[in-house]
Amino acid sequence: MRPLVFAVAVACAAPPVPVANTGVPPTLVPPNLAELLARLPHVQFNSDKRGCEPHDGVDAYAGQLVKAGRDGFEAGDTHALTGGCGAFPATLLPIDPPRDDAYWFCAVDANVYDPWEESSWHYMLHVRMRKRDGFLDLATAACPGV
Repeated sequence: MRPLVFAVAVACAAPPVPVANTGVPPTLVPPNLAELLARLPHVQFNSDKRGCEPHDGVDAYAGQLVKAGRDGFEAGDTHALTGGCGAFPATLLPIDPPRDDAYWFCAVDANVYDPWEESSWHYMLHVRMRKRDGFLDLATAACPGV
């Protein structure tokens, strides 16, 4: 008589996908501006080659953009704050993060114009976010200003 062998399959949960470097769980749709701001970590930029000051924290820099874009600098300023994540723009700035289909292009964009339009202020934070896990690629972050 031959022994009867039973094979038992055990269903194991796959290991968790790494969460973005901010501790915020990933999302399947591109984050809007508020969601992007919530994901920005309190870490310093690691290079000034892309216009970002190395001593600035990513969240602190974005906070400056938010303040300028929401409040302006002086009474009477015209100001705007826009941003969020989505497809890469057709034309990238020379310092922008490199195009990659595995990432969303994310931006925080602040504009301030005084009533006399003598001193316009327009600065941005451009960063790419990996779609599968929400990881922010801060090594390629850019801080363009015009």
